[in-house]
Amino acid sequence: GEKGVSNKSGKALCYKGSIFHHITKGFMLQGGDITQGDGSGGESIFGADFEDEYLGRPLDRSGLVCMANRGPNTNGSQFFITAREASHLNGKN
Repeated sequence: GEKGVSNKSGKALCYKGSIFHHITKGFMLQGGDITQGDGSGGESIFGADFEDEYLGRPLDRSGLVCMANRGPNTNGSQFFITAREASHLNGKN
């Protein structure tokens, strides 16, 4: 991959060939699990999870690309694209 190879999985650290593993109609599409492809994996180019970076942008429309995580400061490679407003996630993703 452009950013090297995962130390954990041995897979390329890139989105090429990855899929959208979770789709919630009318809400969002989630992808970016570059290691497992099913939402249970993923890895950042930094190796471990990285900290949240809240930019103050409200999730107020469709088409926004956001980091998917398991809680505070657990960002990896997974992301989602909003299909509608998602203000309940403001400050969380």
